[in-house]
Amino acid sequence: MFIDELPDVLHYLYENNKVREALGILKNIRSWRQDFNRNALLFVWTGSIGMRHIVRNISKSTNDINDLKEIKFKPFDYVEAIEYIQLATQNASVTYSDEIAQYLIDKIKYPIPYFINLMLDEINKIAKANHNKNISTNVIDEAFNHQVEENEYFDDWFSRLYKYFEKQDADFMNELLVFIAHKGKINPRQVYDLAVKHSKTTTYMQLVKVLLNDGYIVKNDDKYYFISPFLRGFWLKNNPYYEN
Repeated sequence: MFIDELPDVLHYLYENNKVREALGILKNIRSWRQDFNRNALLFVWTGSIGMRHIVRNISKSTNDINDLKEIKFKPFDYVEAIEYIQLATQNASVTYSDEIAQYLIDKIKYPIPYFINLMLDEINKIAKANHNKNISTNVIDEAFNHQVEENEYFDDWFSRLYKYFEKQDADFMNELLVFIAHKGKINPRQVYDLAVKHSKTTTYMQLVKVLLNDGYIVKNDDKYYFISPFLRGFWLKNNPYYEN
């Protein structure tokens, strides 16, 4: 049984003073998961925000979901991404050579179906407007820039910080993202300095983990980066100036 956006439903109940109802959902689903008479039923929860933070707000602990297994999806490698592009465009008039497909993959850097599809849809629109089905690197650049400027989906990545977290927490996470947008990366010492600035030295790593787990940032070589140039471009667009 796939249950989509359950964290959002639980948060809605919590925000509307229906904590008892939210706890009831958590405890009932937990009991169903652990009832051996129902062991043929497998639950899969999905959501745009991490479950643990929401549950911690509701019950002050995560005991009701400690038996859950988190499934982390990796992006495609080059071969898989090119195969996906070929599959998605096999009946289209716009075709992609391996060279152009590779340029598209390099452009988005984190090739998951959603980001690839954003580009394919936008490229189709440009090709139709130009009456030219031959794709160039300039078209890919144009499609990328237009998605950053116009796609309202990225607004949700910002607004949900303030929807699901206290303002002080959201302010810290947002400034961390603004810092990375302008500087390209941030190291642990700089993260701690921002935590001091926002008086979050006790809980700041929990918030960093939220950004990691919810697909905002990645950690490589002990530094944090945006997971996608789409998100970095969005944060730069909305925060064109930054002094630290």
